Amino acid sequence: MEKRRRCKPNVNVYNTIIDSFCKDKMVGEALALLQEMIEKGIPSDVVTYNCLIGGQCNLNRWKDVTKLFSEMKDYKITTQWWMPQ
Repeated sequence: MEKRRRCKPNVNVYNTIIDSFCKDKMVGEALALLQEMIEKGIPSDVVTYNCLIGGQCNLNRWKDVTKLFSEMKDYKITTQWWMPQ
């Protein structure tokens, strides 16, 4: 996408691809995309980490799950709940 200058990928585009990689048990590729996001200054969000955590859980990589939760805490990535008054 970037090479053809059609559009610049944002967090939603990355999340879609990361989710697909995780569902296909290609968590290494998904983590590489997270690193790419960081290098390009594209902020990850709770969806990014939900996908990665789910992928790691499916592979029984519990230490990696703990690491991802820790990263979320460090980067202050939390869910935002909206409740009507």
